[in-house]
Amino acid sequence: MKKKRIVIALVITGTGVLTVLLWQGLESSRHSTRQTLCVHNLKLLYSCLKAYAEEHEGHYPDRLANLLTRHGDNPEFLEILICPEIQAIYKHNTGEKHPFPGHPDADTLERLCSYAYVPGYTVDDPPDAIIFYEKKDNHFGKGRSLMYLDGHGAWEPPENWRHGPPNKTLPPEFSGPQPRE
Repeated sequence: MKKKRIVIALVITGTGVLTVLLWQGLESSRHSTRQTLCVHNLKLLYSCLKAYAEEHEGHYPDRLANLLTRHGDNPEFLEILICPEIQAIYKHNTGEKHPFPGHPDADTLERLCSYAYVPGYTVDDPPDAIIFYEKKDNHFGKGRSLMYLDGHGAWEPPENWRHGPPNKTLPPEFSGPQPRE
């Protein structure tokens, strides 16, 4: 009888450990998926910028909110302005989808958007310049999504953050570590 209790205790303990390990793997997979979706959001924003530049002699807008005139009535456009990690946290805490107001004004859009836009570029500028980046560390210190002027996006861990391409720097609110000397 005593051996049977020990076996049952071992089975229960083993099941508990296995459950914890599987749950951690599932959470890691979810975070990885949201990181990928975050970069995808930046790629969608970049395609909006490219369309804007084609209509404005190769110049990108002075501010992200200038895209509202073309895309502001589209709820899908407003949805890509929020990092998927923030969406998941908000839904977990409230049970509801993150409320991005319909028809936001320019200041509201830029305040609520998860991504910062670096204005002043044209299509002729260096392709490795960063044009979008995440404003905050939405991924628990594990990295940040970046979008480069050539249209490639990247999710970068903190050790790979840089202050832009040679001879360029990001705005002061980008809080990546200083380059190593």
